[in-house]
Amino acid sequence: VTFSNPHGFSIEGDNGAHAGISVISKSGVVVEDQIVSNFATGIFIGRDVSGTVVRGNTAFDNMRWGIRSNTAQNGIIYKNTVSGNLEQGISLASTRNFDVNFNTVFGNKGEAGLGLHTSFSNNVTGNIINLNWGAGILLAGDDNTISDNETSFNTATGIMLKSGDDN
Repeated sequence: VTFSNPHGFSIEGDNGAHAGISVISKSGVVVEDQIVSNFATGIFIGRDVSGTVVRGNTAFDNMRWGIRSNTAQNGIIYKNTVSGNLEQGISLASTRNFDVNFNTVFGNKGEAGLGLHTSFSNNVTGNIINLNWGAGILLAGDDNTISDNETSFNTATGIMLKSGDDN
């Protein structure tokens, strides 16, 4: 299943409790070229999802996260622009084997622009993570690879290791 937006339409919420786009209990979904704002979460991936690709999206001004993965595995978050969200721009919770590459993450107001929480064996490479409140990247999990990211002008540190081994 592919959700594509070739004409550039926006999905705009009313700052409610839901996600603009949710991928739940469905594997192999592609979410691309969407513009999502003013939801609790812009794009949500969760509940034992595998093989999801989130690419080329813009997620901004959401009440919590721009892009959030929870209990997902084997996915890709690639070339998205995520800004102005009240928590983290991109958040991976209990997520395994994701590639988070070449995203632009800025101006988010949570504890980090990009956070990995109890997440394992993920690859975070080539992202530009600037001007976030808190850390650029927050890491809490094992066996994650963080490389070749630009983190600057975040209010805390560039990369914060909260917990984990073999990162």
